[in-house]
Amino acid sequence: MINLEKTLKGLGACSEYIDKYKGKSLKEAWNTCRNEGDMHWFICALHYKKVLTDQTYNLVNCAYEYGARIAKKYRNTYKVPQEMPYVLNACRSMRLVVSYRTILRAVNKL
Repeated sequence: MINLEKTLKGLGACSEYIDKYKGKSLKEAWNTCRNEGDMHWFICALHYKKVLTDQTYNLVNCAYEYGARIAKKYRNTYKVPQEMPYVLNACRSMRLVVSYRTILRAVNKL
């Protein structure tokens, strides 16, 4: 089982970031994270350590930007376009393009 706290320290996370995810498994943190900045930082850190492919990194960046724009556009309204009912924020967008298994494989390479 992956020690998320140790992984975050190894990636250079600040103490606030580590405390926020203390006691959570990697899977739980990935699947329940609601802070797109945290998710994006984690992906960038994995890419910086060369354990995540450029293709995956680029997909995540596109999803992050797309999700952030959608969330900003519809933040104060309950009207969500019918063609994108599940893409309401950047976290969901990133999880749509990168599976937990991909993240697990990258972390196991550290």
